[in-house]
Amino acid sequence: MKHYQVVGFEEDGPVFGFTVMANNFGEALTAIGKDYYMTDMNFYKLETTEVEK
Repeated sequence: MKHYQVVGFEEDGPVFGFTVMANNFGEALTAIGKDYYMTDMNFYKLETTEVEK
């Protein structure tokens, strides 16, 4: 499993962040899209980066 750091930004900077564990980037995106907290979030930009544990 790989770890992916997810950071949501508004125009002024980061507003939230969390880590997702997945086998690959595609699975990470699927998990992020299904995350309960993401359903009502409004943000300007979302960055997803693979990180070393």
